[in-house]
Amino acid sequence: MKDPDFNYIGECEDIVKRLRAHNSGRGVEGTMKVNLQPFFIAAYITGFVQNSRAYRMQFETRVRNERDSLRDRTTVLNTLSAAEKVVSHHNSESRTSAISGMQLELLTFSYLINPL
Repeated sequence: MKDPDFNYIGECEDIVKRLRAHNSGRGVEGTMKVNLQPFFIAAYITGFVQNSRAYRMQFETRVRNERDSLRDRTTVLNTLSAAEKVVSHHNSESRTSAISGMQLELLTFSYLINPL
């Protein structure tokens, strides 16, 4: 990790294509800095029933807000912790909604790095 104080939260339909874009300098402005490349995926979330971009962006905002509420929001571990907390809360809400007859949507949070 070139800069431990930098981490990026994003949403996409094709995670491999998105990572390639970021590492080639064709990603969003915040990931175009060569001194931060190459990027790697620390974790990802799957299982969205409503797979619209607007829905994924709303979820991304929830993760950002949770991360930003933390005292030291820049560390990768805090970002992962925030994402995991939002997924857990989402799954609890989804289980409650399913009891009321709404569609159950359980998300899976997967680490690709050892968080410890």
